[in-house]
Amino acid sequence: MSNKGTWGLRNLHIAFKGEAQAEKIEVTAAPSTDGEIEIQVTAGTLLGADSPHSVVVPLASETHTTVSKVASAIVNVLNNDDIISPVFDARNDKGVISLKTKVVQENDSTLEIAFTDTGTTGATMGSSAAVTAGTTGYGEVKQIPGVINFAADPEGDTAELFGDDTKQLEEETNNGYTGSIEAGFIPREIQAEMLGKTVFSNGMIVESADDEPKEFALMAQINGNEEDMRFVFWRTKASRPSKDNNTNEDSVTFDTETLNLTMFVEETARRVMGEIFENDSGYVNFFDSVPSTTDV
Repeated sequence: MSNKGTWGLRNLHIAFKGEAQAEKIEVTAAPSTDGEIEIQVTAGTLLGADSPHSVVVPLASETHTTVSKVASAIVNVLNNDDIISPVFDARNDKGVISLKTKVVQENDSTLEIAFTDTGTTGATMGSSAAVTAGTTGYGEVKQIPGVINFAADPEGDTAELFGDDTKQLEEETNNGYTGSIEAGFIPREIQAEMLGKTVFSNGMIVESADDEPKEFALMAQINGNEEDMRFVFWRTKASRPSKDNNTNEDSVTFDTETLNLTMFVEETARRVMGEIFENDSGYVNFFDSVPSTTDV
């Protein structure tokens, strides 16, 4: 990726291959009296004949004193429900409840979370809202800020055939690239998804022996002295970064994070990467979505 007369890496983006659908609803007030609330999940495709499905959550005014505690109670019931838990993972983030599909599949446009205060507890919730649309293709393109360096080295072998004491034939295999990205900070949610880690409902990111890194498209821009260039690698996987944490010192030092990358050959069209320059028609909107591997 190093070209003579170019400098300045910027605008590094990724888009995961396959995006789990997610929906959210916010708890806006804790209960003033004891009672029960009902949470109804509608998902005609994802739940099938079980849609809509309701769960009952008991609330106590002395126990569930904050919106986060109410949300935690709801999440616990959802994650232990025989209908909801096989399909969705429920989480609480400061009173915002989210449902995310456990298996990546195409978007279910009927997904909705509804709330009913069956016991007139005084608890209130907002309206259901989409977080991410489900897709088996590439999901939303997300920027990774503060990238310091990107490197990519070609992978492959060269085979030579000699005859009559001279080289008759030479063929090179293209096995993609290996490389790395270095940044001051890679957002932990993005890094967790890259490496296949689990995010607990309390926010803790957990590494497991069975973690499977997730494929993503890698896109970025190189600023040149003659012409800027943007590029995409369609199939990329990251491996676990090394840990290097230092104590405070008298002088200022900066710790960075480096992720090692493998860029594979795309399976359908056998593409590896693409480049586009600032005078090309597709340059301006390049980061809006992952470019197609076919000429459209």
